[in-house]
Amino acid sequence: MQILDFSGEELEDAAGEFAIPVIARTGPHFRGRAASQELGETLTLTRTHWGQMSSVRTDRMTARASADNLMLFCIYIVLLDMMRTHVREHLADPNLRVEELARRHHVSVSHAYTLFERIGTTPGAYLREERLLAAEAMLSGRGHDRLTISAVAAAVGFLDLRTFERAFRRRYGTTPSSWRSEHLPAGSAPRP
Repeated sequence: MQILDFSGEELEDAAGEFAIPVIARTGPHFRGRAASQELGETLTLTRTHWGQMSSVRTDRMTARASADNLMLFCIYIVLLDMMRTHVREHLADPNLRVEELARRHHVSVSHAYTLFERIGTTPGAYLREERLLAAEAMLSGRGHDRLTISAVAAAVGFLDLRTFERAFRRRYGTTPSSWRSEHLPAGSAPRP
């Protein structure tokens, strides 16, 4: 695997080297990374990341059955990584559900389930787990100690407080307010 770090004006050269069409503004503090993996004589998988933007590309997106299994596996791993990143970046979106996640990544719902099955979960369970982890962090940290439990629930995409409380209790064995009072740093004044 070839990995290239780039900054500033180097972006266009890096993009050209990896055959990724890019229009971007660069500045003195701009940083990015491109990784390229040869997957055979005619196939290269490339992932480029800069700032908040990320691009994944292959020079061929179709595959022959057995000869390109490695390529398909790599594409699935990259797609799964993109979906997981999307979930983490859009936790507050209450409309983010399995169907919407699949639609946003141009795959069927059943294909989304197949991808998440590779890591031993379902898309819905992964989304719920990430939301609960974010809520746990908010309830344990000073930066959110003035938020109500309802506000924390809404901030991580739970529209219904009771649903949030049930899911939190099932995952952590206690209520969100009890968790907060046990884990909030000394000197903070939690809100119920």
